[in-house]
Amino acid sequence: PCSWIDDAYSFEDVVFRREAQCRKPYVRLACKRACGTCCGDNADHTFEYLNKETGITKDVTCAWLAASSESKKKDICPMKMGSCPDACEKCNQIPITYPIEPTPCRDDVHFRITFDNDLERKEPCSWIDDASNVDEVQFRRKEICWRKDVQKACRRACGECCGDNDSHLFRNTNSETGETKLVDCEWLSKRSDKKKGNICRLERGSCPDACGECASGSEAIDPGEAVGVCRDEPDFRLLVNPETGTEEPCSWIDDALNIDEVISRRKAHCKKQDVKNNCKRACGDCCGDNDSHVFEYVNSEKGTKKEVDCAWLASNTEKKRKKLCQIKKGSCPEACGVCTTSGADIIDEGEGDESDITPTTSGAGYTTSEAPKLKVCFEMTSFLFAAMMTLALGTDFWVY
Repeated sequence: PCSWIDDAYSFEDVVFRREAQCRKPYVRLACKRACGTCCGDNADHTFEYLNKETGITKDVTCAWLAASSESKKKDICPMKMGSCPDACEKCNQIPITYPIEPTPCRDDVHFRITFDNDLERKEPCSWIDDASNVDEVQFRRKEICWRKDVQKACRRACGECCGDNDSHLFRNTNSETGETKLVDCEWLSKRSDKKKGNICRLERGSCPDACGECASGSEAIDPGEAVGVCRDEPDFRLLVNPETGTEEPCSWIDDALNIDEVISRRKAHCKKQDVKNNCKRACGDCCGDNDSHVFEYVNSEKGTKKEVDCAWLASNTEKKRKKLCQIKKGSCPEACGVCTTSGADIIDEGEGDESDITPTTSGAGYTTSEAPKLKVCFEMTSFLFAAMMTLALGTDFWVY
């Protein structure tokens, strides 16, 4: 849920989660409090407090902190002002460090797509949606856009944000004169709604903005809805413990402490047809990192530890990735470079050294019998519905 973002051990962990999640416009819209765009304590956050005089430890909340003495707040708030900003009287004093403006919807003009069956062939991003009809665009996205390098370079062409293909040309015949000429998306954007309706049945894949398919200009849309992206169905839940009735989202499958546990969960659950159909990424049928997977990294040289994710792993040195990926390639196959055209190649190697990784209380590194009961805030069938309900009711929604 949204409350996960600022339900962290320290202020630094809250900042890290916000930078990772709140840069996404749809998360920022639904999770205004958790993302810090408005100020309020996390009602779900609990933490341990040690009374130094009596030696007694107890679980406390932000409400307890708000009612505490100024001296007690002074000791606790440096760690807890991210989760309890109101109790710590830090409203409007905590800077927002993530970018709040949407990234312009464009492709890398220098990037070229390569093809395994034709090593000499190279195409720009615009090739993906420069097709004769929307079905062909969707086909190319499914064939190409699962690749990490393509997703990163071709955000617009892969549909992760919305924008017209400026290089796309198509033939239009004037019904009155019979004249045929080559036109583009800009020409289409200036036609009447009636004219657009006829043309956009074919061209909306290449000219989504001109055809009125974009939510709001070049504002990034939910990447989970992008055609061809390796993803799981966010509303699906799999039964992980029949005795207790415990259900989990697809991401639970590869949100585990090590690769052996990921493989064990896949063998136990991905043979079921409904799980296989809805959890393509988590089951390894296509290749993608688990965006909700968080693990604790211990710097053995400095003796420090922090919560990190697959994006952090991807940006690290090859030496560090090679060491950590022996255990984490099940949850972070893209970051670890084990993606293949048929999914994630993670089965053939054994366990690695786990000295730099410890279990995290915020992750799901538990066995099936220990899996906590899923807390359902609200079931969302689409991003637009989630956004409307958030604005109308203030209801949290799940972050994936």
